[in-house]
Amino acid sequence: MGRRGQRFCRGVFCVIGVVGLVAGAVLLPVDASAAPSTWSITSTTNRGSYGSVLLGLSCADATNCQAVGWSFNSSGYQQTLVESWNGSAWSVVASPNKGRVSNSLQSVSCSSPSSCVAVGYRESRKGDSTLIESWDGTTWSIIHSPNQGTTEDQEDILNGVSCASTTSCVAVGDYYTGTTGLWQTLVESWNGTAWSIIPSPNLGTNDNHLRGVSCVSSTSCMAVGTYYASGEDQTLAESWDGASWSAVPTIDPSSFGNALGGVDCTSADICTAVGGSATGSESQTLVESWDGTNWSVVSSPNQAGGSGLSDVSCDSSSSCVAVGGNGTGKLSTTLIESWDGTTWSITPSPNPAGKDIGLSRVSCPTSTDCLAIGTAWMHKTFQTLAESGSTPLEG
Repeated sequence: MGRRGQRFCRGVFCVIGVVGLVAGAVLLPVDASAAPSTWSITSTTNRGSYGSVLLGLSCADATNCQAVGWSFNSSGYQQTLVESWNGSAWSVVASPNKGRVSNSLQSVSCSSPSSCVAVGYRESRKGDSTLIESWDGTTWSIIHSPNQGTTEDQEDILNGVSCASTTSCVAVGDYYTGTTGLWQTLVESWNGTAWSIIPSPNLGTNDNHLRGVSCVSSTSCMAVGTYYASGEDQTLAESWDGASWSAVPTIDPSSFGNALGGVDCTSADICTAVGGSATGSESQTLVESWDGTNWSVVSSPNQAGGSGLSDVSCDSSSSCVAVGGNGTGKLSTTLIESWDGTTWSITPSPNPAGKDIGLSRVSCPTSTDCLAIGTAWMHKTFQTLAESGSTPLEG
């Protein structure tokens, strides 16, 4: 289990801190009402008293959202955690676990209020193995998922998922095998009946990780993450055309390390990816834009002490919201930025009375309504954090 902790805390990921980790070339007219301007903390439920974490979020519409993560039980094992948003309140929904050891959900995608898929990992005799669960509108259930290898020192972990429809989902992550001593990309696909592993490329000769994915159709997906080269993390992007995955060149603005953690595509030719770039002792936000041919860096603001972005949600090419954190460790606080088609700007966001605070995921079912989830250290444990953003009516 130690390798998993090490891989999430190297280079730029350590600088970003607790968070863990653009529109296209044609700029559309700015919608003055776009992007939430007011954010508030919404009460969530922490199961048990041993600590709870939310890592994934997806909204089918403004009154149907699912957030996933894990909570510790009294035996010290992680157990799956699912919370549901009905437009006014969060409530815990029962979710299964496989075996009597740790289970964790990392990401979720809902193609409709009655169809969601959550992915993550569970402990097994040989290490960690993939975990996939599905929601039918009433119950969460475990779905069989394959693993890349079967060696004694194997770990297979799914970090992100995107469902273009109820019969088309893609999950991404990475796997480790003791035979090579490397982390390599892992992609799995759902065809409505079964999950299967799809070959995916790796750059260089060292570790490769996929953190997030966005699919606009069964033949168009973009996945992002990092690969290790020249002693630092570098950005990684891979695209799916319906037949194969291929690596797409990205931009690495810093020589100290760069990472992409989240991506959202509004079409095959318009994607936004976010993450961070290290500057030695601090991290700076990183936003990159895909125009169907190339990635380019888009200027994004930062606050003193270091800033990083972990996820992004775009309602259109002129309306995006990205979330993350400012500072590092105990001094970290929430960070929310919005895109209006021309400029990224920081939107004030609240913080609970805790430490190690950050937002990990965001989902915007409309251009004026968003939810964000994350974690804060309170009462000597990690506690779930959720915030709601909206644009107040004028007049």
